[in-house]
Amino acid sequence: MSSPNLYLQYKKDTSRLVQWIIRTSNGIVMSATTPSSMEVNTSGHLSIPQIVSMSKMIANHLQPTPHIILYLFRSVIAARSKLYESFRKLVTAESDPDLVRSNASHKFFIDALSQAFYALGGESWKPSGFSFHEEEPVDDSTFQNQFSALSLEQDVEADDDSSDDDEKEAKKKKSRTAKKGKKGKKGKRGKPSKKNSSAARNGEPVLADSPVGAYGIIEEHGGNLTDYSLAVHAVVQEWIELRHATQDLWSIVAQEGLNSAFAAALTNCAVAMVKQTCIAVFAEFPDHENFEAIMRTVTHGRSGDPSLIYNSKEPTGNEEKDAALGNVLIDGKENFWLYTFENLMEFLDDFRKNRTGKPTKAFQAELNTWNPDLDLSRATSEERVKWRRLYTINWLYDLVNVFVAPVVQRNNEGENHVMEDVDWSPKGPWHGSMRVFGLQEFAGVITSLAMQKPGTRVRDKILPHHVFQLQCLVDSFTTSRGWTFAPFCHHVMLPVSKFHPAHDLDLFLNCGTRVRGEGALEALEILLFLINRDLVDDKDPNRYLIDRIVIEELQVAFKNWLGKSRLGTEDYLPASRFSKHDSNGLYNYSPLLCGVGLVEGLVLTHRLGMRMLDQIPEVTLIIHLHNMLVKRGYLEEEIPVYSTLEKLYGYSFFSNGIAPDDNFLDALKSNTYSRKLHSVFFNSRTKSTLRSLHDPLHIKYNPSSKKKSVLSMYFDAEWVPDQIPDSEVHIRSELYDLRLSTIEQYTDPKTGQRKLKETELTKRALKEGETESTLLDAANYFDLANDPSQEKEKTRDPYRLWMERDKEHLQGRSLLSIIRHDICNDVCGHNPHSAFNYPWMVGQILAFFAEMEESFRDAQDPKFIDVYENPNYKGTAQKRTGFALRALTREDDRTLKHLADLFFRWRFSGNFIYWNSYLVKSSREETPSDTDA
Repeated sequence: MSSPNLYLQYKKDTSRLVQWIIRTSNGIVMSATTPSSMEVNTSGHLSIPQIVSMSKMIANHLQPTPHIILYLFRSVIAARSKLYESFRKLVTAESDPDLVRSNASHKFFIDALSQAFYALGGESWKPSGFSFHEEEPVDDSTFQNQFSALSLEQDVEADDDSSDDDEKEAKKKKSRTAKKGKKGKKGKRGKPSKKNSSAARNGEPVLADSPVGAYGIIEEHGGNLTDYSLAVHAVVQEWIELRHATQDLWSIVAQEGLNSAFAAALTNCAVAMVKQTCIAVFAEFPDHENFEAIMRTVTHGRSGDPSLIYNSKEPTGNEEKDAALGNVLIDGKENFWLYTFENLMEFLDDFRKNRTGKPTKAFQAELNTWNPDLDLSRATSEERVKWRRLYTINWLYDLVNVFVAPVVQRNNEGENHVMEDVDWSPKGPWHGSMRVFGLQEFAGVITSLAMQKPGTRVRDKILPHHVFQLQCLVDSFTTSRGWTFAPFCHHVMLPVSKFHPAHDLDLFLNCGTRVRGEGALEALEILLFLINRDLVDDKDPNRYLIDRIVIEELQVAFKNWLGKSRLGTEDYLPASRFSKHDSNGLYNYSPLLCGVGLVEGLVLTHRLGMRMLDQIPEVTLIIHLHNMLVKRGYLEEEIPVYSTLEKLYGYSFFSNGIAPDDNFLDALKSNTYSRKLHSVFFNSRTKSTLRSLHDPLHIKYNPSSKKKSVLSMYFDAEWVPDQIPDSEVHIRSELYDLRLSTIEQYTDPKTGQRKLKETELTKRALKEGETESTLLDAANYFDLANDPSQEKEKTRDPYRLWMERDKEHLQGRSLLSIIRHDICNDVCGHNPHSAFNYPWMVGQILAFFAEMEESFRDAQDPKFIDVYENPNYKGTAQKRTGFALRALTREDDRTLKHLADLFFRWRFSGNFIYWNSYLVKSSREETPSDTDA
């Protein structure tokens, strides 16, 4: 599921359109009985005047023009017009001749394509009657006509088939460009190849083997530069929207208590979108994808003072009226993140002067003047910008100093690591030394740049997503202090006095704020204690070996580094740049850092929880006993913690994912055999094989509990929705609906009913209880065609209709608005896979079994005595399993009543969700479902 932006779609559509024009025109020329003034095109490229003349010729021979072709015309014109309007709205404060010429070139392009469009019958074409649905398939015949001697093997939907060819062609072009010696004269067309010329003379197919991407338009004035400029402006528009989207999130976090893990996860997705868009868009512009190069194009080389005039009204198309529209001066440096880029460069330049982790003396004096309590509502714009600059640089110093701490410590102990040569990336040897949870990759990039020797050029290595991520980090703090930015002005509101950036992180860790044991820190400690206590009778030191190691390391990492910088607490750690105000300012002045740290903490504890579901047999035993007691009426109502576990992870406990109504013993037996084999395999792994805390907890080692939380899915996919495999997508989620909407539909010839083509996702959904009808409903959930209110909008804007066909191309805020519901449900909604306190829950279950044993021993229950005094049952786990098997298979009213009474008294008075309550509901009520089969 790719996510191209407007520029990428424009390029695709342009190639498709030129392909059709050339092949149709060639077919007409080659089939003509009399000589034609039009020549066969063998280059695959057309000038703008040629498009007009060829279109007029085609109109004289072909009626009517296929709907898809008229639609492509409208789409290309609409896309170019959108970019043209952005050029018209954003102009430099001083008249720029280059920009004027560029605007004139855009206008010429749009007018010429409109002329060709009308020549082919576009003026009378009604787009509202056109659909890309299966009823009107798009195939080879769309591009063929009675004049064509060609057999077109690619159609408008065959981009994937020709992607490899496109890449090869791009490489060939790059190679040819590199070998060029002299420049050709402007406006001259290249000579046709001998191969294609020969084919034309012999009446053979021309360009038959050329992929769609090989076709294009030749623009008279700097075509490649124009493309780059269009690409830049398309991505920048998307970036501006994403910044405001993330800024809005953090404003709600500060003002309304929105969970910071939820906001951080969406921010991570936005950063990934910026990264992926740049990879896709700038692939054809090598060495021009860094942030500075892009900004030179946006600001027309005036990055020092890129003040812009913004036409705040929509142009009417009438030049005289448009000239009278009101303009406002906006701050281009703010709009395009240039303040943040300059602050980053200022930090890097100063840090590299001594690389000690301390600012130079002259600069240190200025940095020390930063005041976290400055009243931003009374400050001038210049004062606010300076305040933010000092904060950003101070914060970056703390970030790098924390991140390099393990290497500095080793060097102090006698090792000799050359700092500029250290691999600071997630693939490097220090990745396992967790110091900055949730921000490892970004911290690694900044550290790698900061550790380069003075004089080393680093500006070219700073990519847009690096600057955007820093911008989001800074915005999360300034927003919490009441300062947000809109395109036309700065909005200053009163600070949220009660807001604390680490609020949700503190709830997760439970740093002395709630009932003992309910936070992750103490839950891990108690869980480890209970596991070790139960091992006393087992006489097997290797049992739970890896689990105990992981729990210990997770506990230490959380305690020492999650939410804490520890700067100044060790000899090898310099003092925090914020120590004058808050020694833990790295976190307490960064809501986003607290949020992304919390996200990774939730991912790790969820993975530990999945590991515990498989490794700790008591968890499975208690779920089966609870189900049996409820079904047989010994418990009048379900106990929430067990019923929630059962609904979220049915396949972890029952072979078909559904709790049985009878045959309870067989249900338990079918669930336990594979775990014994798995335990032997997993515990053979030694500590030396563990590269990071995530490695031993990967679900691939679990025999049954393979379901990822939504946060885990996105974490593993590097926050790119497209990289999440169908096998992991949660059934009845928004991403599930979006994936279904891209699956081909067909009409069943036997029933006449509409159905979806069978895929891995549809097969899994049917297995989990969905029907053909519910699948179709889900697939049509995002269908614009089903919303009558959108018809007028689709007619006005052809790109909206194109989205009807290419729903998988949703991007930016549109995509964020969809996936936010899934993340919400996972973090603070009604399917809280990530918010479930697994260590606390498993610890409570182990404590329950200890209490159960003592209670049944005191009661001298005969079933209990039969198992616990039987020498064939060795170790705690075997005895508990044996007793559970007897309870499930034998009707003993006294034993079961006693057991039910214990269940009722151990209902877990504490909250098994990290937060105090469900904070947010998804817009669509979602029944808990299991997708780990």
